[in-house]
Amino acid sequence: MYGALKISNGKRYNVAILVDGGTHGREWTSVISALYFIDNLVKNYDKQPEYMKKRDWHVIPVLNPDGYDYSLTVDRLWRKNRRRLSGACQGVDLNRNFA
Repeated sequence: MYGALKISNGKRYNVAILVDGGTHGREWTSVISALYFIDNLVKNYDKQPEYMKKRDWHVIPVLNPDGYDYSLTVDRLWRKNRRRLSGACQGVDLNRNFA
């Protein structure tokens, strides 16, 4: 199962920040970058500047798990998700669905 990780000091009025990786299946480095961000923030939390501690960090390392897996196992250049659509087209480019 995939999801988000929340890193927080538990204070009520923190500003929420979303960090995501793996929006496109073929962007493997963005997944590793999100995991590195989590590791660094947690292991060095006491050394972080105050502005980092006054946030609720919501991190989704792999936003597109099915596209990520498909790019690792079948088509290295695949960027969309694997949603089944009618016709010959398959998949949705996730960043094309925002205003």
